[in-house]
Amino acid sequence: MKILKACFASVILTVVSVPVMAAQLVVVGVEGNVPVGLGDIVDDVKPMILGEGTALTLINANGQKLKVTGPHKGPLGGKKAVAAEGSAKGAGLNIGYDVVKSLAGLFKSQVDAKSLGAFRAAPAKVPGPWMYNVGSEASYCLGAGEKPKLWRESARKKQIVNLTDQTGASKKTLVWKKGISTLSWPSAIPFKSGATYKAKVGKKGKEQAVKVHVVPNDLPTRAHQAAWMMEKGCGEQARLLVVTANIDRMIQDLEKAGQF
Repeated sequence: MKILKACFASVILTVVSVPVMAAQLVVVGVEGNVPVGLGDIVDDVKPMILGEGTALTLINANGQKLKVTGPHKGPLGGKKAVAAEGSAKGAGLNIGYDVVKSLAGLFKSQVDAKSLGAFRAAPAKVPGPWMYNVGSEASYCLGAGEKPKLWRESARKKQIVNLTDQTGASKKTLVWKKGISTLSWPSAIPFKSGATYKAKVGKKGKEQAVKVHVVPNDLPTRAHQAAWMMEKGCGEQARLLVVTANIDRMIQDLEKAGQF
């Protein structure tokens, strides 16, 4: 019996002595005066102090989105870290890249946005993650099941848009009426993932080449989708996908309730 008790105690000591492994989180939103910035990578077990009126929005390696609001003192992964999107599906899924590091690079490049609010209020940004800015030479990523749309920064006057496929065989002239900011992708030009198109706004506008990519529908979270989009050159869309996640969900809930 003494031998069994000794063995049991040994097991307990062994379990207790195992250190808690830290998980990495990337900062994708900051509010108020906080000790970290957009794109910073922090450990979820490292204590941090947040004052009244401050908040951090973070994403972990599994794509789970967390928001920690002040006042807060202790690990960011503690009880006060409330999941904003629920548990991620496919935890530990190997999709060929590190989600935390990919998003860190994505948000670090947004040097002019010192807060989530500043990012959302920044000028010349598309209103949603699945729209193509015709004034941009960036690639265009589209979510599976989403309909492609064109967007322009200024709708103060009527404009003509010429859209051509990569072979030049299909061409469509669209009329962008005054006051209209978005246009649907024309059915006359098939939208194919991996294809390159050319868009020209106005007679004197520069013809922009854009390569399109359809986001795989098996990526478990928006964070995984955003990391994939970044790899394809859709950085601005990827940022919008991450920061508007909760707004989209709120709108969907209101629509279901018939309040929007």
